[in-house]
Amino acid sequence: MIAHFLSIALLSCTLVAQAQLFTERFSIPGRFDSFTTDEIGNVYALSGDELVLYDAKGRSWLRNSVKTLGRITGIDAFYSLKPMVHAREQGQLAVLDNTLAVQGSVINCHRTDFRRPCWPA
Repeated sequence: MIAHFLSIALLSCTLVAQAQLFTERFSIPGRFDSFTTDEIGNVYALSGDELVLYDAKGRSWLRNSVKTLGRITGIDAFYSLKPMVHAREQGQLAVLDNTLAVQGSVINCHRTDFRRPCWPA
């Protein structure tokens, strides 16, 4: 009986400790055009042509200014190891790596045979 009570108490303490991990909050000061998060808690913040990556604790981790794309208007961080950015004015898509460097060729939406816009409005 005591062992059963002890195991329930230990389980409830574990659940409370896990719940506290997910309620930690932070704020990131600054002015951003947009931002998004990925599945591991990183925050991608856009300001003009500059992309800043913050870790899950809100600390600035990486920064990249992709001048060849122009002003970045959207970011898709669904897959955190390969986020994708879109520059609407230039009509370009670029896949980045986990260090925010452009990987492979930049996709020019105006030159390819896309029947629809290659990024949602």
